[in-house]
Amino acid sequence: MSENKGKKGKKKERKGGGGGIASGGQGASGKAGKGRKDAISSDPTPSSTTGKDDKRCDIQWTSHLPVVKKDGSVERGAELHPAIHRLAVQFREGDISGTSARCAALLDLFRVLVEDYQLPVGTTLPRDLPKYLRQVSNHLSQVRQPPPASFGNASAWLTRQIAAMPTNLTLEEAKEHVLQKIDTFLRERIVSSQELIAESAASRIGDGAIILTFSYSHVVMTALEVAKAQGKDFEVVIVDSHPDYQGRRALAKAQALGVSCTYALLSGLSYVMKNVSMVLLGASSVMANGFTMARAGTALVAMVAKSHSIPVLVCCESIKFSERASLDSLSHNELANPENLLISVPATSGSGPAGGAKRHGGKGKGKQATAVEEEEEDYGMGGDEDEGINSDLEFKQTILSEQVSEQAQREMNVLFVKYDVTPASYTDAIVSDVGMIPPSSVAFVLRELQGDQV
Repeated sequence: MSENKGKKGKKKERKGGGGGIASGGQGASGKAGKGRKDAISSDPTPSSTTGKDDKRCDIQWTSHLPVVKKDGSVERGAELHPAIHRLAVQFREGDISGTSARCAALLDLFRVLVEDYQLPVGTTLPRDLPKYLRQVSNHLSQVRQPPPASFGNASAWLTRQIAAMPTNLTLEEAKEHVLQKIDTFLRERIVSSQELIAESAASRIGDGAIILTFSYSHVVMTALEVAKAQGKDFEVVIVDSHPDYQGRRALAKAQALGVSCTYALLSGLSYVMKNVSMVLLGASSVMANGFTMARAGTALVAMVAKSHSIPVLVCCESIKFSERASLDSLSHNELANPENLLISVPATSGSGPAGGAKRHGGKGKGKQATAVEEEEEDYGMGGDEDEGINSDLEFKQTILSEQVSEQAQREMNVLFVKYDVTPASYTDAIVSDVGMIPPSSVAFVLRELQGDQV
């Protein structure tokens, strides 16, 4: 009898103990500090990243990844500069999207903060300003996680420049010195870098070539524009994917250049890959081990190209090189709003074979397609390779979630991973502002760049 009672007691303890295991969410409470620095919280804001409470993303092996949702607002600190809050909202809503454009916007914000900077009593600018700018960068990084590699590279570079500045400058002279450094970085590491990459990639395009690209990349489209301006006659195959269909932006720009285009979805990749001469891809980041992180679907394009023995070139600025080394797409990624996967965009009329592959004649080669109109450039450098879900294209959207029963929606888990990782073995070369290098040389370039910037 005593043994039975003891067993029952243990069972009760186990049963009661199970209810005490929590899911381990992030704490949202915190006290606002008195000073300017404490007004910028270093903790993730619940409004910017949600995942634990989202039933559509309740998948254990992706629970460590942040989920970005468009609804909600960005929390505002007690003494947060209005420009910081404004940019945070733009990042959150996707108004400024793409790695290069977001980095340029961050540097523009730094300009505003430096111009309005007031030196606290009892400290110096080289000691106080880097801490302040680092807190601002961390705050904006938490609005949309994970932060791009360009954020850390730009912030680290500027911190080193401020620390190395002369100590005998007045406050106004020091601020002017920092502003000049920011302008130099924008001009040399972003604007000029994209121009150099475009020139280098265009030199690889010959007459009669058929270039395949995936989705939309500003650098890749600039390279095609340069090649066309050089009088080269080539064709472009644009592969697109659900749900953002950013390839339609590339199609519109290619048509405006007078280039003969073929448009297809990922399901028709093998069909359109047969006659391709070269694949040009954009990237969100290239890691130290040579692996490329880019919009989901890029790895599939590179793998299919490799199986057809077609060279794959990745266009990426050195500001996007990352010291991180990743072998998969799950350890470091971003989960976009899963509701976007329940939005279906019907294909335009006249779809051809292989998943909607269509031929659009260029200048002098047929009637221009009218399904997509030319869009305005995005902030700063324009749209980039990892541009967000929202698109300015106007086309009919069918909400599939309305056709699915409420019970089915409650029972299913929807996973929307924004990026994938392409192994270095599927990339022939990285076209960067430091030259055309093999993926294995990225780590060496990172060390050289850090040595030059000290």
